[in-house]
Amino acid sequence: MDRVDDFYNELLLAFAMPDRMFWRKLAKSKHTARNVAVVRNGLMKADRFFVSDELVEEAVKMSFMPPHKILELVGFARPCMHNMWIEWNERVRIRAVHKHLSSLNLDKPIEPLDEENEADKVGYHIWRLEEFYGLMGAHEASTKRKLEYTPHAENSYVYFNYTKQPNGKVIMPVHAWYLAIDEIETDELLASNTYVGADGKFIRSPDVATHELHEKTRELCAYYGFGQTYWGINDSRRTKKVRDSLKKQMSMSYHELTYSFYTPDEVSGANQNEYFRASSLSMDGDLRFMVCLNAMINYPHFVIQKESPKVYQQRMIHGRRMPRNELNVLELELPKPRGVTWYTKKFSNVGSPKRRHKRRGHDRYIKLKDGTIVRKWIEEQWVGNEELGTIFHEYDLKRSNDG
Repeated sequence: MDRVDDFYNELLLAFAMPDRMFWRKLAKSKHTARNVAVVRNGLMKADRFFVSDELVEEAVKMSFMPPHKILELVGFARPCMHNMWIEWNERVRIRAVHKHLSSLNLDKPIEPLDEENEADKVGYHIWRLEEFYGLMGAHEASTKRKLEYTPHAENSYVYFNYTKQPNGKVIMPVHAWYLAIDEIETDELLASNTYVGADGKFIRSPDVATHELHEKTRELCAYYGFGQTYWGINDSRRTKKVRDSLKKQMSMSYHELTYSFYTPDEVSGANQNEYFRASSLSMDGDLRFMVCLNAMINYPHFVIQKESPKVYQQRMIHGRRMPRNELNVLELELPKPRGVTWYTKKFSNVGSPKRRHKRRGHDRYIKLKDGTIVRKWIEEQWVGNEELGTIFHEYDLKRSNDG
């Protein structure tokens, strides 16, 4: 479906008009053009999710569960696609967070809302590290070497933030969250350097010169990634243990576009910690919210494909036409609170040959003879007959009105 309210197409247009739509001029570097091209290519290939206002509110409520419950969610919240884009109305999330915090009767007063100066929309480009290396690698041999030095790449994801400011400019922080499904030893992160930059050389995360310094960085990642306020209202010895567990799955890396706007010297040395703090504050609590969204997407449910009317309204920004992406829309209906709701499929010809399409990554539950339930993760995969054509799915996430 061609949407008229999405941030994704605005971001694509920004690549065509960077001086008018990005908050900062592109760096004059020989690596800038290649970096911009690689990132735009990755975004074009991403599977896109649009989160409805109702689901944003539900995810906010879920994100204030006790820390030990959030920790349990991390393993279940694997992004369902290896390369995905997910966005929402940020002002809806801010209102929902403010409403929830106001209901807690905290000792400190809650700051009043200032929506006019708050971000309009937020999107995250989530990329599994293994796929990112594959796209960035100029040669298959070099990509293979990177993966050999990064054994955790298969289960690690980098979360790249994009924000639309009130003035319409697109901004992104210097750094990005790095979250793994399993624990990663700090020495392994130091050996692999976490992330590869646009110039083909390894780029280190902030403060990784020594094991001790990077341990501190990982502590700060868990603190800011899951939210200062959240830890403040859940302050106990048990909470400290949860944060210690979370930091073993986290790190921070540079944003996929950092070296399109900055030179390496600008974001290293004396400025490094300043940029690290600015990035952390700009994304404070986002990772906790993302974990809840991913967990909801992976929750057992049925996918309903709906016929969506085409929208012929042509949007213009700065005199340029917005990109148009007419795609099938899948609505993800969440189960009722007291059990899984069985939904009827809305499309016909179930038994007929299908066009080639990508099936989402998902959990499969298998019941053994002794009654034991085993959960197995099924990777995303292309299925169907390519000769019949290819379907590209766009996902519209919403909360079920039932229950």
